[in-house]
Amino acid sequence: MNVCERDFFIQLYELMEKPKLFVDLGKNLTRYFHRNDYRNIAVYGVGKLGKLILRNIDVTQLESVCTVDENKESRFENIETVTIKELVAREKLDLVLVTPLLDYPQIEAQICSMREIPVISAKELMCDMIDQSLFPDCGN
Repeated sequence: MNVCERDFFIQLYELMEKPKLFVDLGKNLTRYFHRNDYRNIAVYGVGKLGKLILRNIDVTQLESVCTVDENKESRFENIETVTIKELVAREKLDLVLVTPLLDYPQIEAQICSMREIPVISAKELMCDMIDQSLFPDCGN
């Protein structure tokens, strides 16, 4: 297990023990996206983790946010849902954030086989946020 993986699991335990860390999640996600110049975001998956992230993205601070699902009925509030084919056809797209952790390798491969675009997992997002000290009390 590398340092990032270890920190990831430590952070998960800390989040469970300290729900107050979620208070600034939206502000910190926005800071992360801005620091990395991600203005057009697609969130793949509208399960529990996807909804947690979507609830905390300040869409007014980004140019566009959509969700990706083959079932267009899987919606989150009034955020547009697109299929993978529609996603890769979008001109403006800076990042695809994949929330199904177990299926990430297959989803990443599928998207990257159709278009060159940054694709990260929710785990990578959290590791990056830890590395950038965007979570308070994360042990850095």
